[in-house]
Amino acid sequence: MEDNVMIKVVGIQAEANDGEAIELQTTGRWYHKNGKDYLLYIDHQLNIDVPTKTRVTFDGSSVSVIRSGGTNTHLLFETGVSHIIPYETAFGILEMVSSTKSIDKEVSQGRIELKVTYNLEINNSDMGLNVFHITATSL
Repeated sequence: MEDNVMIKVVGIQAEANDGEAIELQTTGRWYHKNGKDYLLYIDHQLNIDVPTKTRVTFDGSSVSVIRSGGTNTHLLFETGVSHIIPYETAFGILEMVSSTKSIDKEVSQGRIELKVTYNLEINNSDMGLNVFHITATSL
């Protein structure tokens, strides 16, 4: 299955920003292959001068977010597992540690929802609990 979809991504840095949400809405593609779901979209908010191609891959136990272009990084989330992630910014590379608390996925006809809850440390500073929630709906 491959669908053109409307994608809504909401990120919440619960403790660092008083729960303020950062939201992106765009179009992209969704397909299922070899037991995994894939969402592909372009993010213009990370770097307004250079688009960032984003690929989100997920199955029942893990979520991978690969970004290339304006920002280059590979985020990996697995429930109960911590990952050290070099995170590229315009100001240099930061060392992030993500500790995934939960991954929730719901798939229905023409719609998919993914929610990841995780603790985050950046350069040995606790950034608290974070959530990202992606909804993709067929156009």
